[in-house]
This record gives sequence, structure tokens and C-alpha cells, in this order.
Amino acid sequence: MNGRATAYQQATGESGLSGIDLTDAVAEAVDVVQSLGVWARFAVNVNGASVVTCREAASKRVRLGSEGIPIWDELKTLLFRVQDGERSRIVAAHCRAHQDIDTDAVRCAVGGGSVVHLDEDQIATDYGMEKGRVTPFCWKAVREIEHLFDAAVLEQIGSAGTMMTNAGDRRWGIEFEPSGLLAALEANGRAWVGRGIAEAKADMPFMQSASQAIGILTGNAPESGILLWNRINRLARSDLDTIGLNAGDVGMPEVKVLSEPAMGVSMELGYRRAQTRSVVLDGVRSLCLSGARLIAIACNTTQVFEDELHEVCDKWGARFVSMPDALASSLARDGCDRIRFLGISYVTDLGGMSAYTNALSGVSVFPFEGQEQAMLGIAYDVKQGRLSKGLRELKSLLSHDDDSNTKGKGGRLPAVLALTELSIAIDLAQQKHERKLATNPDLPPLELESRRIYDTLGIYASEVVRHWSGRHGEKE
Repeated sequence: MNGRATAYQQATGESGLSGIDLTDAVAEAVDVVQSLGVWARFAVNVNGASVVTCREAASKRVRLGSEGIPIWDELKTLLFRVQDGERSRIVAAHCRAHQDIDTDAVRCAVGGGSVVHLDEDQIATDYGMEKGRVTPFCWKAVREIEHLFDAAVLEQIGSAGTMMTNAGDRRWGIEFEPSGLLAALEANGRAWVGRGIAEAKADMPFMQSASQAIGILTGNAPESGILLWNRINRLARSDLDTIGLNAGDVGMPEVKVLSEPAMGVSMELGYRRAQTRSVVLDGVRSLCLSGARLIAIACNTTQVFEDELHEVCDKWGARFVSMPDALASSLARDGCDRIRFLGISYVTDLGGMSAYTNALSGVSVFPFEGQEQAMLGIAYDVKQGRLSKGLRELKSLLSHDDDSNTKGKGGRLPAVLALTELSIAIDLAQQKHERKLATNPDLPPLELESRRIYDTLGIYASEVVRHWSGRHGEKE
């Protein structure tokens, strides 16, 4: 089977669109790929859509079984006529599609002279190409046009490591490896790299931190880390869907998990502080050594070492994400300044063993009477897999009426769950609520026993994703 037939079979077979013809322009692109000796895959756009703009194209590309690619994985190409004295030549400038090409920067990169951007009419008249079909994969581009690649095209962004562009027909796309294409064109003496010839558009989404691996330290209980990871994944997918950048599995966060059984000693922090500290700091160092650059600890108690954790992460060029700070920000956004605080006493007494002392300094905090034994009982029930019993015990505690000194406006005080076993116990209720929110975003927040619930692990997952996506500091 020849190259054209193979490309056609792959693209139409995977899309199920056997009625899409292999046009002469696409066939030419197949021949160019073979001539250059570069890796490439051809794919028919979603539903055979004919696309013109880069934004349209990115939303309709097919890669690794997923519909749509991030906008920065679509290649943008502009043609320029460069006149230097008697010499005239055409240069194709290539960048990622979330960027704009700077004509002045192109002029510097080509060595000066007159540089004029060719508009749609000029391209059609002089080169017989339509808007949306100007790519490096045509014979005219290979034989007559010089290629200037913005350096960002060669950067590894995300996990796929490939980009896509038009394959000569607006209904077709071609996936390629940027470094391989550049090397092949360089071998013909018709390509080079220009640093800074393009800049990101102000109104174009770009996951600036998406290449940063997330590190999760867990172990008390291991299920806490599993739940944090699951929630990070759910929130990341939701974020990407919202801005139209969901690229399937290759668009998800890279996550490194260290489940350290010795984290269990933190349940007796008052008696084992030095041992707990050593386990936590060593675990975070290991995650940083593995390449993680956003560090999260799936535990409320061990956040007490936050200052030292920031220092460790700083040495590795990593960032520690604080659970208490994430909670404080969430309460502040909601204007909530009175809460019931549920957790073990090391956390809820807001003394020297609590990571929340400073974060909740402006909040009136009320524990439940006798909650310490209840918290320990729920924690051990969850660790033994008795989730239903743990949830019943939690609801029983939440059902207690607040007295007149603590009652919140309009009913019971909101409850902050600052014990990861509580987060595990309510996860099924949380997932059901998220599914309802997907179809009815105006639903009120999750409540149990008529109380607004602030789940620290869920809030933490949201904050980790905000850092990962580059949205940290934005208002929700």
C-alpha cells in the first residue's frame, strides 16, 4: 500500500467518514511528508468540518482518539514578502496559534529590508492558496519558500509533543513533530529558528503551568491521596472543557504520588512531632527530586510544617500549595466568618500544633462539644473501609443544633471538614452534587444536615488545579 492510500485509510477509518475524498492537495501533502522523511499522521476533522481560523481548526482536530486539541498545539502560518535591494523572497513565519506574529521581530530575524505581510487576496493571486491552507506541507512551500519558526514551536508543551495544521484541504489535518519538520527543512537550507517573533495573545487561553508535574504526598490514609488525585483530575477536565481545551489523556496533569506509610504517625502529632516532621520533609524532597513542581500533601495535620515545606520547595524551584491558605481564601470569597470546625484536636484547637491558626485568625471558630472522640471514631471507621458508618456518624454530629451564641444567620453554621477521612466519607455525596451542578449550575453548595459544607480536601484540589492551569490569583 502506498503512502497516499495508507494516509487515507488511517484518517477515514478512524473518523468513520469514508465519504471524505483524498483531494489532490492532501495527496500532495502526503507526498511532501514522504519526501521530507518526517513522521506525520493525517486525520479528517470532527464530522468532516471545514475550518478556516486556527481557533476553529483546534476545536475540530482529531488526535489520539480525542476531539479537539489545545489552541497552542495548532500551527499558525503567515506569509511575508522580504525585499532586500534587488533580492525578493517569500518567508513563511510559523508560531503556536495562541500567539500573534510580530512583523518587526520578523524583520530583525530575516536580517532587515522591507517586510510586508501578504494578505488573503495576495496569497490567492500569487500562490493559489486560500486562507487556512497555507502550511509547510506543500511542494511550493518546500521548494520556493523559506521558513522561520518561532522558538516556542520547538518547546515541549504538554505530553503529546506534537502539533497539527491543515493538510491542504480545510477538512483535513496533519499531526507532526515540530523538531522533525524543522530538521528536514533545515537540511534543504530553507528553514531557521527566530526567538521571540511571536507573543501570546492577551485574550487567548494558555495553560502556562501545564507542563509542571504535581506531586502528592499521602499515607494517612493512602485513600486521602487517591481522593485528592481523583478530584484534581475531575477539576482539570472540567477546567479544560470550560475553555475548550480538553485534549484527552495527553492534556491531563502529570501527577507523581508518594504514599508513605509512616505518615500515619501524624495521628499522634503531640507525641511524635519530630518523627512526623522528618517523614513529611523527606517525602516532599523525594517528590521534588522526582520532578514534581507543584507539591500537595493530602493531610490537614502535617500542613503545620508549612514554613519549612516552602523552604524545601524553593530550593528545588517547586511550589508548595497550602491547604489552610486555600480554605481561608474560600471562606473569604463567600464572606463566611463563623464556622463549625471538625477535625482532630491538633488541628481544631488552633494552638501551636495547628496549621490553621494564622489562616483562620479572622474567623470565629466553634468546635462541637465532645467531637474529639467522634472524629477519632470516624477516622478509624473510614480507614477500615466502613464508609457508610463513618458518614452516619458525621451526619449525626452535624445534626446537633447550634446554641444561640453560635447560630449562623439563616440557620446552622457552615461546617469545615478538616480531616481527610471526613472528605472520603462524603465523597459519594460530593460526586452526586457535582453531577447535578453540571446540568444546573445555579444549585446551592453541598449541604449535609442543613449545613453548608466546606471540605478542605476538595477546596485544596481546586487550588492545586488553579496553580497548575496558571489561574492562581484569579477571582472565581
